[in-house]
Amino acid sequence: MSVSTTKSRRSLWTSASYKLAGWAGDMGLILDIQSLGWVEVSLLHMESRLPAIAERQQSRPDEAESLADELLPNEVMALSRLWLLGLYESVRTYKSAVRDNTMAWTPFADLDRTLNLVRAPLAKHQVAGKNIHHVPALITNTVSGRVGWMVYDPKTQASLKVFRTDLSDVFLSAAGSLIGAGEAEARARLLEQT
Repeated sequence: MSVSTTKSRRSLWTSASYKLAGWAGDMGLILDIQSLGWVEVSLLHMESRLPAIAERQQSRPDEAESLADELLPNEVMALSRLWLLGLYESVRTYKSAVRDNTMAWTPFADLDRTLNLVRAPLAKHQVAGKNIHHVPALITNTVSGRVGWMVYDPKTQASLKVFRTDLSDVFLSAAGSLIGAGEAEARARLLEQT
């Protein structure tokens, strides 16, 4: 992952943190969302290494790998799980503050539903909103390195592939669509508190 891509992605997360904090009136969202951004940039870098590791394992299965390469896929999955749980909580916090403001909440409504479809089985080992045991299968795209989960959607009664990077992109797009109150006010309020 290039330095310019990393800076661009970090900039999107920083902007999102101020916008959501401003709309919600909750300055705690700034740290929460910026922390998710830092983890995401690290995950994107790690995910970019996964295809080469998978290819090497396929072409030379008897060759010993470095411990770092051997552990990387599990590390990416573990951090992705924790990242998802953090994003779910940030969106839930935002939702509780702006739920009566359709302009502020509507861009996040579909993301919230998808996050719950993944979060419930990860955290509770059951289908979202149902008392049905379900542990989502972990999935990896060996070409791109993207990781995610195969979850059951009770509304459509079908399995659904959900990739972490897609959730990130949808979140950043929703935050980017917010206009009006938000970012400038949150930055000013944060400066007043310091």
